[in-house]
Amino acid sequence: MTRSLALLAALVFSASVAPSAQETIRFNDQNLWLSGGNVAWVNFSRDIGPGATNLARFEEAFSDLHASGGNSMRLWLHTTGDATPAYSTTEVGVITGPGEGTIADLEAILDLAWENEVGLVLCLWSFDMLQSGRSATKLAQNQALLQSAELTQTYIDNALTPMVEALADHPAVVAWEIFNEPEGMSGQFGWTPTRVNMTDIQRFVNQTAGAIHRAAPDALVTNGSWSFRASSDVVPGANNKNYYSDAELIAAGGDADGTLDFYSVHYYEWGGTTLSPFHHDADHWGLDKPIVMAEFFLGGGHSGSGDGDDDAIFGVPYEDAYTTLYDRGYAGAMGWQWYNFPNGAEGVVNWPRILENAATMFALHPADVDIDPGFQLTSFTASPQGIEAGQESVLSWSASHATVTLDGTPVDPVGTMTVAPTETTTYTLVATNTDDATDTLTEAVTVTVLDPDQVNRARGSVATASTYETCCGTGRGPEAAVDGDPATRWSSAWNDGSGGGTPDDQLDDDPDDEWLAVDLGGAFDVARVVLDWEAAYATQYAIETSYDGVLWTPVFAEAAGDGGTDEILFDTPVSARYVRMHGIERVTIGGTQYGYSLFELEVYGLESSVQPPTVEITAPGLMAVVAPGASVAVAAAATDADGTVASVVFYLDGTELATDDAAPFTATWPDAAEGAHVLTAVATDDTGIAVSTAAYPVTVAPADAFRRFEAEAATRTGDVVVGTGGGASGGAYASLNGENGGTLAWDVEIGRAGTYLLSVGYRLPFDEKTQYVGVNGDSTTVRFTGAANTWLQRSVEVNLAAGTNEIRLERFWGYMDIDYLGVEEAAFLGVATEAGADAALRLLPAVPNPVSATTVIPFETAASGSVRLDVFDVTGRRIATLADGPRAAGRHEVRFDTSGLSSGIYLVRLQSGGESVVRQIAVAR
Repeated sequence: MTRSLALLAALVFSASVAPSAQETIRFNDQNLWLSGGNVAWVNFSRDIGPGATNLARFEEAFSDLHASGGNSMRLWLHTTGDATPAYSTTEVGVITGPGEGTIADLEAILDLAWENEVGLVLCLWSFDMLQSGRSATKLAQNQALLQSAELTQTYIDNALTPMVEALADHPAVVAWEIFNEPEGMSGQFGWTPTRVNMTDIQRFVNQTAGAIHRAAPDALVTNGSWSFRASSDVVPGANNKNYYSDAELIAAGGDADGTLDFYSVHYYEWGGTTLSPFHHDADHWGLDKPIVMAEFFLGGGHSGSGDGDDDAIFGVPYEDAYTTLYDRGYAGAMGWQWYNFPNGAEGVVNWPRILENAATMFALHPADVDIDPGFQLTSFTASPQGIEAGQESVLSWSASHATVTLDGTPVDPVGTMTVAPTETTTYTLVATNTDDATDTLTEAVTVTVLDPDQVNRARGSVATASTYETCCGTGRGPEAAVDGDPATRWSSAWNDGSGGGTPDDQLDDDPDDEWLAVDLGGAFDVARVVLDWEAAYATQYAIETSYDGVLWTPVFAEAAGDGGTDEILFDTPVSARYVRMHGIERVTIGGTQYGYSLFELEVYGLESSVQPPTVEITAPGLMAVVAPGASVAVAAAATDADGTVASVVFYLDGTELATDDAAPFTATWPDAAEGAHVLTAVATDDTGIAVSTAAYPVTVAPADAFRRFEAEAATRTGDVVVGTGGGASGGAYASLNGENGGTLAWDVEIGRAGTYLLSVGYRLPFDEKTQYVGVNGDSTTVRFTGAANTWLQRSVEVNLAAGTNEIRLERFWGYMDIDYLGVEEAAFLGVATEAGADAALRLLPAVPNPVSATTVIPFETAASGSVRLDVFDVTGRRIATLADGPRAAGRHEVRFDTSGLSSGIYLVRLQSGGESVVRQIAVAR
């Protein structure tokens, strides 16, 4: 790639220092001086694993650095443990896997880095794992992991080793870094509220470093120390020494392989010149390995201290920072930070200064910083490899130091091409070494054109499941059953509470009732379904189809399944967009019941000549909260790609509200009654095909049902701006703006632990947004929808602990105004008053609610006694009795099958010892 070095016009050459022996790091079969910065994170602690990875932002960082001549960045992975790795929820500190999507996300980031000739130092953990903001559960998990060699081994076996082995040959991996500033969570140096001993940290470094070296013998390992106070024996003072020497680490953990390959040390101006690498040569510290300065500001103070000069580091101009470190014998410089992190009184942004220094290094020392990937043909693939005639497949390739031809036509060394062959075709890529025309590499891929009825429509499609297994190392999610890999599989949850099985978050009272569904992306005339069972198969199951994933129709029933491969043929093809296997009864294996397990779900058929319409409710806003008596405007967007939408029927709690036969499709819900409600919309096209939205919950509650916490009074971090007026309550609001995060935090006192309803007042400037809502360190993404430039309310159900809870709203995607946070008062349930904090009886929200099939209803009793749990319809007619008899004190759960009920609102009443409490559930078809 061509580098743009416009910054060279502003070069200021470094001051003369007495150089010591130059050090480099072995990377990409080169001895390179690491010249770069810290990307650290785009989405703190959540860049890999569950959730979306913002690859575009990573591409921006990597391309900027490459254009300026840099070669490396530092990336944080698990960081806090909030998103990855996967923890058991039945055994404290036990790691069960790297986390869903972790390896794939990390590989995608590494691929982008290498496309830009940037290497990454992969930092596993940070002191933040014991920092405030973590939940009590997470702190306990992380502390146990750090203090126990046995628990550390579960991390090594189930998460770290799979990650290292999967990425061992990736050219963008510079090194694995165990910790970011672990001293911060130590009793000797630390600043976190929860701490461990430095010996625990040393043992963890030794144990994990040894495992990395054995999993990938060529891998480099380092550790990010917060200062030379913990990485050198020459710094005077109590507790100061090199904790990461070979002898120290082996003594702590006993693993001879568990040593570092180079030192990574941080410096900020609180350390003065005594700890400054800019004022001491590398050999001053008495270390026997290369030293990379992996964090520092380019001028300006840190934590309120420094020399007061935002443009220098105790006299060293910021533009000379990298050359000073190079001349003093360090092995690299990685400034803090790409993510627009300001420092100093006037908010100096480091990233432009990092790029300026990288450009200087490339101009002065190109041989030491320029990555030469050499002559390589790293990949040539086709996706998908099997298509129908005329469908598209994408050819992708990557070569370096080469001229490349595709079937004889010159192409770029890195690129893609979309092809649509009408017959099976082999494509040939030839890469020729730019230095030696006789040196060539050739790869070929074949795109097979299949008969339409031989194309597996499920492969690579979006799959969902009622549950999936997470208990035993590798998560076996639904996507594994549609990936075309016979070695991977989906397994449903199988813990019925009798012991063993999946963790608590997978507890399933009826593990026979499970399903796996696939969205084909459009309607097909399904002629054949193939189920490739693992040993845990269904003895009874149904195949069901749907146009919308909401309304399901059984099209096949198996009453005596025997495992192996089931092929279901339909004499008359069934038109459907969604297909699912709905388990009814499982086989018993060795006296223990496991979940259903499918290697593959395959669906075959031709594209239907008629496609279904689509429909989505767009107002009043997902999970809206409105005032009693309000006239609520309801709207839906409905389209039909091959025709027209004839009508949209709106339903409120299962009863028809209104019909509209012309776009825009709207309805009015007059005089909204207090309580929990469900809206649905059914669109019918001109061919008579009808599709439904999923349940669209709306809460109707008075303002005094919530304790209100104004946004302008919240603790604010990042680019949060307070505005006034605009109809906001209290006359002010907060805007989550800019690129540097943006967080609002409130401390909320709760008398009794339980599930509570939050209400967020918000305004969208132009379209929907997704943000994070966090409680005590655990957060989830929340989608905010509705009309633009209008104050709206959205409800979020959360678990709160007794005492003080930190509730955070964190900017994730785009700008949004926040008016307030409302927290459900203990008395508010929507239909009846629940017993207070000191009551002997407590009825908790059903999960899920709204429900389309089955839901779990939890309740608590303070004392043993007879309990009765009934379900009534809105007329007062008893629908079901779910419990009637003695129960011990404590928490209980009852599963409620709603499959025989029509859509609408139902009341659940719990009675015991003369007390009675009521909640609503909404059934939506």
